[in-house]
Amino acid sequence: MRSCIHEAAADASQLAHALIDWYSRADSAKLEAYSASALARAWKAQSFSWRLTALTHEFAGEGGMDRRLRHAELDHIRSSRAAQTVLAESYAGL
Repeated sequence: MRSCIHEAAADASQLAHALIDWYSRADSAKLEAYSASALARAWKAQSFSWRLTALTHEFAGEGGMDRRLRHAELDHIRSSRAAQTVLAESYAGL
């Protein structure tokens, strides 16, 4: 839920700035870029959500290789400051 609220707030903020530019200076650049930018942010959030779900859940029909890959990734996150940073930045909002 928090991620949805964060994404909605980011969209509202971006749109507000675009509208302010349009109504105060007749500058449409941010309005014209809004959809592409909002969609890019939404797909990044969806990608992170999918990766985190795959990393933290076992699925029916999952084989031994899938399980070992997931455990290897979790071990990498536990032992790598860089991997922890990437996870934290993605979790906190892209």
